Amino acid sequence: PIFCKAIFATTVAVYILQCVEVVHFWFWCFKVDSIMRQYEVWRIVTCMFLHGGGLHILFNLLAFVSLGRSLECRFGTATMFSLSVVLRLISAAMELAAASAVRSLPVTIPALDHFLARSFPYSACGIGLSGLIFTYIVIDVHMNDAVRSIFGFCSVPAKTYPWLLLVILQLLMPGLSLSAHLFGLLSGYAAMVLEPRLEGLRFDRWVPAAIKALPSYKTGSGSLTISGVLNNPNASSGGSWFQWPRFWSSSQSQFSGQGRVLGGGPVGPSPPAALPMPPLQSQGYSSTASSSSPVKTTSGKFPGQGRTLGGGSGLV
Repeated sequence: PIFCKAIFATTVAVYILQCVEVVHFWFWCFKVDSIMRQYEVWRIVTCMFLHGGGLHILFNLLAFVSLGRSLECRFGTATMFSLSVVLRLISAAMELAAASAVRSLPVTIPALDHFLARSFPYSACGIGLSGLIFTYIVIDVHMNDAVRSIFGFCSVPAKTYPWLLLVILQLLMPGLSLSAHLFGLLSGYAAMVLEPRLEGLRFDRWVPAAIKALPSYKTGSGSLTISGVLNNPNASSGGSWFQWPRFWSSSQSQFSGQGRVLGGGPVGPSPPAALPMPPLQSQGYSSTASSSSPVKTTSGKFPGQGRTLGGGSGLV
């Protein structure tokens, strides 16, 4: 889709410019005091295209393409673009408000003051696509309540997946921006609030015809229509708020076929008892039998037709 391609290409191009030191992220990163005091509002958008290293941009682009492609195909390019811009502005507004509030708090506990200053920084730089990715994750789990996997180690319900992912990533990599991830996640829930107000609104009416004619332009539903899976009380187990993680299949570790299980008793219906077979006679019929009587065999082998059990030719 064209929106995902544009974000992907722009991010890669900006990273190349970073590597050759043409773009310096201190002028383009998300910095609260510069936005609040010097009104450098472009930082709200430009910070998303900056990254701090090869692994940073690799993981972000893999997650973005995976989520963004499916959402763009569902909503359409125009709706996806409009939704991303609005939710990014909401996320940035919450980041600015939280950093300003934390800065003015009279905290007397040094450990708590250090944690708040680090988690909601006022002068530090924030970069990366991960805030928008968390927004997409919330929208994705809202539309699909399937059980999600945490790095392939265990499965968790869809409702708890974004929050568990936030906590686990922050514990594994404390240097990540908690405020960007947290408020990106919360802005995803803002989409649920906006849905009734925006549902049915055609965003593609403002798109030029030349862009609509592009093969990668996606029409989708053309509007913000999200199935209320998480609000459905009859949702499947993936939509519940908590479910014990499953590290392996819940089925019994027994042989699934008929007969006896490995280490257990019989399963399924028992086979019927074998019917008694009549004893095979070693003598043939009398030579004085009538024409309607069976023909006497010439040997004491099985008296069937065709070839007998023993290899010789029988009567046909």
